[in-house]
Amino acid sequence: MVGHDEQGLVSAAKTSRKRKGPEHAITEQLLNMIISVNEDNSPEALQYLVNNIPSMDSRHLRMAYKLTAPNVDLTQLYECEECGFAQDMEVPLGAEFFWPDR
Repeated sequence: MVGHDEQGLVSAAKTSRKRKGPEHAITEQLLNMIISVNEDNSPEALQYLVNNIPSMDSRHLRMAYKLTAPNVDLTQLYECEECGFAQDMEVPLGAEFFWPDR
């Protein structure tokens, strides 16, 4: 999935919450991840698979995606020079990082 696909998932979840309806986050994620079923890429085949896939297979696909999706590790080891305390901490990387307040 690309950023556009992930934004679509977030948007669909927000819409479901506003309408107080059920969220279908996993279903939507699988529909974005799966390209074809037995060389059939029709929307009907994909929808049928996603609605009928065993939960263990669904979990396996989602875990495989998580392992292969590119990600940036923003953790750094922080060591206090005064007290010797050390801990891995995540570097805060937001818009403020690139455009700090003056």
